[in-house]
Parts: sequence; structure tokens; C-alpha cells
Amino acid sequence: MAALNSLLLLAVVGFAHAAAPVRNPVDCVSSNLLNITGNVYPSTHQITRQSIQERTTVTFVQEFKIAYGNTYKIVTIARSDTNETYLLYQCGTTKPVLSQIGLPANTKVFSVPLQAVSVADTTAMYFMDMLGVKDRVSYVTPYVVDPCMQLLSSSVCGGRSSDNAPADAVDGKFDFYKDANVSNSIMISVTAELGPLHAAEYIKYVAAFFNREAVANRAFTAVYNAYTELAASVLSYKTNNNVASPVVAWLYYQAKYSSSPEQIQIKFHSFRVQYTEDAGGVLPNLAQLKTVLANYTDVKVNTVGDLVLYNLNSTNTAAALRTILANVNIVIDESYVPGNVSQYTVASFLARYRLNESTAATDFKFLRTQNGLLRLDGTANAMGTTAWFEEAVARPDVVLHDLVTFIMPAVLQAANDKTAPRLVRSLIPVAPSTTSADGLLTLSGSGATVLTLANCPLQRCGSTIQPICPAVYLDCSVATKGPNKGPLRGPILTSQSAVAWAMES
Repeated sequence: MAALNSLLLLAVVGFAHAAAPVRNPVDCVSSNLLNITGNVYPSTHQITRQSIQERTTVTFVQEFKIAYGNTYKIVTIARSDTNETYLLYQCGTTKPVLSQIGLPANTKVFSVPLQAVSVADTTAMYFMDMLGVKDRVSYVTPYVVDPCMQLLSSSVCGGRSSDNAPADAVDGKFDFYKDANVSNSIMISVTAELGPLHAAEYIKYVAAFFNREAVANRAFTAVYNAYTELAASVLSYKTNNNVASPVVAWLYYQAKYSSSPEQIQIKFHSFRVQYTEDAGGVLPNLAQLKTVLANYTDVKVNTVGDLVLYNLNSTNTAAALRTILANVNIVIDESYVPGNVSQYTVASFLARYRLNESTAATDFKFLRTQNGLLRLDGTANAMGTTAWFEEAVARPDVVLHDLVTFIMPAVLQAANDKTAPRLVRSLIPVAPSTTSADGLLTLSGSGATVLTLANCPLQRCGSTIQPICPAVYLDCSVATKGPNKGPLRGPILTSQSAVAWAMES
């Protein structure tokens, strides 16, 4: 670490004193061009939904809307519990008068593209990575998994955590919550609870603040296509080969917290239904379980339809859990593990859920099944925060691919697809290192990748901000005539080639 500190000393000095973001003029339109064109947001650079909706029966999330004027955009979040409106105007143009366009005086106003932002929400961080604007992140949540963002938020870079972001050092603050008292706060309340594809469309919302709608449209279409094509392949394989659906149970352990008692939840709601079925599995029969467990006083059904088990040390609760898991082929353990997730093993799972190690392998078929016990911490940071909360919302295609790897692997084998999972891992590996006394139960975990700031390849605090060509410059060579010449932005992206191509084209 001493060597790392020395290496980064000069970079840290540059960040020692927060300063107001400096606008790169290449981000902006020129007044001369504006006099000719009038409209700085051509239709090819506006968000689109129609082409996607024609190809699917999914009703995409309508929690946000974007309306375009000649030189500005009006972004609206409309939910049952809150409403927010943002006015975004292209830098280089005149700031609109709110009253003249029918907006209230308390509307938050931003000059776009944003130059320097604070990101307190990990999902927003991954959307920015997909959009190629990660270099505009000046402050970030310390819970981030991305190694270079871990470095940015660490003491090595002067502690540029989103918790410490000075109001005048950034022109936008992305957070999960609405904050009417902060003029540059931006709410991004997206979770997988909206449904896999619903949530992924929020890349278009984030893109509007950086004039990256065209990239967002291509990226979302590629993610959507990759997801639906794989789901169709799974269905076709099962139908053509008369393959039964394995029963998949999603479990969550919650320790006692404040007034909430210790509990185990068997989850049935939200994204779990779609992911399970699209990956070739099926959830346990909830109606049947309700009938069987009707006389168990410590088993309840919560408001979202999950089974909840209390009084975990009682024999009745143990019997109820055995009943629930008796016919399950695959368990997905969602529970949080603080610290190094790679140390969480099958033995850890058994202890947490109060299952008897000596009889578990004979009691439960999922513990006798290769890849029968899964977790959502295939990639995490050293604190135990998982990449699931960073990437899963933005990349449902990756999540589905990971799940198919374990639930219906023959589909990928038939396509000679050897892509390794990265968000989901199995606690029952192919090559067990230790086993229980009866030789049936693997006791070692595998497959977890723990990322730290040392994994950042650049090893420097932040990146050189690349200009974003204004959408009106259909020939972007015009933008290189400003004082900050250089290559125009090319998006950064991750693994699967179809999505990467969409973001680079």
C-alpha cells in the first residue's frame, strides 16, 4: 500500500481541494450553428421506445418521461409516492425561463452534458459505465465494486466518497432518494423489483443528463435482444427435449434488526418469477405450501407474498423449512455476507439456516446436486457489497446467462457458449476440496471474485474527461475545433460482444 500511495501522490494533490467543475467548450454548441439549425436534439438522438415495444409484450416502465424542446429536455419522474421534474438545457444555448415553458419555479435546472457528478447509487454507476461517462464521476459511494471507483472513494484519492461531495464541486448528485433541499440532486430510484427489462430501460433516463440517448437506445436494444433470445433458446430446448423444470427456491436470511425479529424468507415476488422461468426453472408451489403449512404458527405470508419463518430455533420452524425445501432442486441464497464473501461456504449456509450438517445431504436433494446451491455474490468488494447491486439492474442479459449456466446448462453447451458466470456462483463446485464425513456434501465454496482498489488497471485518481459531441453535430469533426482538441467519446463496455458492439457503434 505504501508503494501505491507513492504512485498516486501527484494525482491526489490534484484533487486535494474541491473546485467547481470547469466546462469543456467542446461539450457545447456554437451560437453560429444554433442560428442555422435551431434544434440541437435531432430525433436520432432522442430516447426511443416504439421499436422495442413492437417486438415484445413487456410493458416497459413508464416512471420517467422525457420531452424534447429545441434546446432543452424536460425529464419527469411520475410515481405513486413522489414526483420530480428536471429541466436540462444544452450548454452553449440560453438557459430557458421556467415560466415561459410552463414549469414551476422550484424545477431543478441543469446544463448538459453534466461535467462532474457525485454518485451515491451503485446502479447509476454501472449505467454511466455503459454510457461511457464514468470519467465524469468525481465522487462515488464507498460501497462500489468497480475497482477504479473504489480507488476514487478511498483515502488514497483523498476520500472522494459521495458522502463528502461539496455542493459546488459537482453539477449533479445521483442518489436513490429525492432531496428537494439540494438543487443539483437527481433521483434514480430503480431496482430489479420493477422487473428485469423494465429496470434496464433506466439507462435512457441516466443518458439524458449526458446527451447520450443514442448510445442508450442501442445498448438497451442489445441487452433486450440478448435476454429475449436466450430465454427463447431455453424454452425451445425444454420443449424439443421434453425437459422438466427444476424447482428453484430463493432464500433470504435476515438477522434481528431493531424491532424486526430474526427470520428466513422464501421469496416469490418481483423479478424472481421471470428470471426463474426464463432460465428454465419454476418456483415452489406457493398455494400448496400455504395449505401444508397452515397450522405452523411461526410461518407467515408477508404483504408481497413471500413465506416468512420466525422463531428459527424451534423444532416446528425447522420442520416447516424442511417441508419447504424437500422437493427443491436448486436454492439461491440471497442473504448478505459482510466481509470476504469467498469465505461463505455450504457449511456457512447450513449454520445460518439452522440445517443439520450431518443429515442435510440426505434430507435435501439440492445439496446432492451439482450447482444446487447458488449465491448472488459471484463478484464483490472486500466489504461484502456485491456486483449484483451494481450490475444486475443494468444487465439482465448477464443475470439470465448466469442463471441458465446453473439451471439449464445444456442450452449453453449446445450453443458451445463457454462464457463464465460473474454475478452468480455455485457453492457446490465441480472439484470439491473438502467433503462431509459421509462423502456426500461439499463443504467448500468456490467461484467468488473479490475486487479491491488494487485491481484498478490505471492506478490513478480519476480519468481524463473526454468531450461529448453535441447531438446536433452530425459531423462531429466540428467539435474538435475548440481549445480542448482530442478524440471524441467512445463508450466503455463490458463483456458480451453484442452489447459491446451496440455501445461502440
